[in-house]
Amino acid sequence: MTNIPKDLSDAGLKAAEVILKIVGNVDGFISPSEWKERGEEHGLSAELIVVHSNAKLGPYFSMDYDNPTKYDHMADELQKIGMYSYVCTSGVSGIYLD
Repeated sequence: MTNIPKDLSDAGLKAAEVILKIVGNVDGFISPSEWKERGEEHGLSAELIVVHSNAKLGPYFSMDYDNPTKYDHMADELQKIGMYSYVCTSGVSGIYLD
């Protein structure tokens, strides 16, 4: 079951919706405030944090999975809503306003 954080900005919620439309039901979303509470240093200005260290989300956010079609598709769909992803740490990306 998908767990969308309740304290996301409108932009973060929109990003989560776009990701779910592409990938389907998946967990891996963290709000920036929760990310900060964990003591993380990178991605604090993101609208949404995506943990993609799994086979379902990984190919959409990391070229390490050697699937440029999925990676480019996610980038294109996020671009349509004025956003982009950027790797924060291994297996984690932030979704930012463009």
